[in-house]
Amino acid sequence: MSPQAQTAAEIANTLFDHYLARDVSAMIAMFQPEGTVEYGPAPSNKLARAARDLIGQNLTFSAIYNIVTVPLALAGYLSPLVAAILMSSSSIAVLANGLRLKIPE
Repeated sequence: MSPQAQTAAEIANTLFDHYLARDVSAMIAMFQPEGTVEYGPAPSNKLARAARDLIGQNLTFSAIYNIVTVPLALAGYLSPLVAAILMSSSSIAVLANGLRLKIPE
């Protein structure tokens, strides 16, 4: 196949995809009840922002935990059992903080 034929085929596929996407969006719009159009950020944007905030909280908590406990453990001030309990509780705290994420209405 010549390079020109490939280019023509790619153009045809692109146009087909464009018209297919237009038709699908028109079909979806037909089934959306009137008055249900929401203005403002989409729920997925709100969820992404909430997740980003929780990630920031978890990273901050983990950084503080590591800055405080790792030097204590390396210096020998914490027994291995206490260090293991603290590490497990840190993981549980990060997990519990992540479970606070709610899908915005």
